[in-house]
Amino acid sequence: MTTVTLREHSRVPSELLELQPKDLDWIINENDEEEKVHNQKKLEITHSADGKVKLKAKGYVGAISLPSGIIINIEPKIEKNSWENLFKLFEYTENIEPKYDGGHVFAEKGDSLWDIFANIFIKNTMYLIHTGLYRTYISKTEEITAIRGRLLITQNIRSPQKFRTKHWCEFDELSYDVLENQLVLFCTSLLVKKVKNNKTKQELIRIKNIIQSQDVTLKTKFSLSDANLIIITRMNKKYEPIFRYCKLILENFAYKKFSNIAQNEIPSFTISMWKLFENFVAKALAEHTNEDITSTLKEKKKNILESISDYPNRKIYAADTPKLEPDHTLTKNNKKLILDTKWKSSVNSNDWYQMITYALAFKCDIVLVLPKFNKDYSDGFKIPEEFDLSELTIHIKTIDFERASESDNFIVDLKSQVHEIVDEINFK
Repeated sequence: MTTVTLREHSRVPSELLELQPKDLDWIINENDEEEKVHNQKKLEITHSADGKVKLKAKGYVGAISLPSGIIINIEPKIEKNSWENLFKLFEYTENIEPKYDGGHVFAEKGDSLWDIFANIFIKNTMYLIHTGLYRTYISKTEEITAIRGRLLITQNIRSPQKFRTKHWCEFDELSYDVLENQLVLFCTSLLVKKVKNNKTKQELIRIKNIIQSQDVTLKTKFSLSDANLIIITRMNKKYEPIFRYCKLILENFAYKKFSNIAQNEIPSFTISMWKLFENFVAKALAEHTNEDITSTLKEKKKNILESISDYPNRKIYAADTPKLEPDHTLTKNNKKLILDTKWKSSVNSNDWYQMITYALAFKCDIVLVLPKFNKDYSDGFKIPEEFDLSELTIHIKTIDFERASESDNFIVDLKSQVHEIVDEINFK
């Protein structure tokens, strides 16, 4: 199996690769889907004269499995403790508060993303096992020697026994075989098939055996919709962190056949840095210490165009007109500030048009926040006076992840950078 390692948003491409047509088609289709959402590609392809290609990674980290079997491993742009800091960011953003003992998880050199992910999964699951797995009463129907619960008359009459030694009964029994444990067991089984590190694999097998020893059944299919059926209550609250990881696993897995667990197809596992960055900034803004500032994520869409019902000789154009939906709307003393995030190294024409439209529609300053990739930015642009909005400014700011990785607390430093950006701009 060929493995290609890239760094997300790096200027350095891969070596020349000879990809099959089905691989190229897969990448093109993925890029098309990504451009519809974020106006950028997942993998950038550069063709050479001899038919080979070079690849560059864009806004995703993780492992991409091409149809031919080639694995593209994409490392985070953060260079120091990259995977450790990435999962700190993920845990903070997804409201995961790990309860396991032993501090942060450090991966061994050479581990894949799945191995690192599995190590965190193991820590969370072992905490559940050490503190006691969740169990509750479930209804069972069995033929047993002693009468228990409700005697099922019809089934007993139909049962061909001359001398009745067993009776069909329906009863409630305290059991570990509940959805919570079935989900953890199912995801453990999936991880066993993906990790490469033998030590990690053995730990997962050990967890699988422990859970199954409590008579928890391994379902052949456990979908994301099944996971969403589980309601977090006071009784199963400690499962909430591991459920976040289980759902991330299920979101990244695709299934082709379900006749048995061994036939599950396990493809790519990627995390969208674009989405993660946007959600991180949203949470950081919500935790801003200034009580006068309120933050709204994805404010209700605002129409920038309206249809003219009495347009001469009108023939209706059915396409939807664009609606404005800024990432973050901040309010202070009835004044607004729009903050938009872009996980990219530089802004293009479409980004500028979007920011100018926000300024025109909301009549306030706009802040465009980027991660620092190559250069640190703190700049401002005004709309020309002829547009009568020259008092408004479009600010360009960057968040320095490398600076945060050098600090004592990665997340606290990142949050402080977000807060500093907001505090230094006047609301209008």
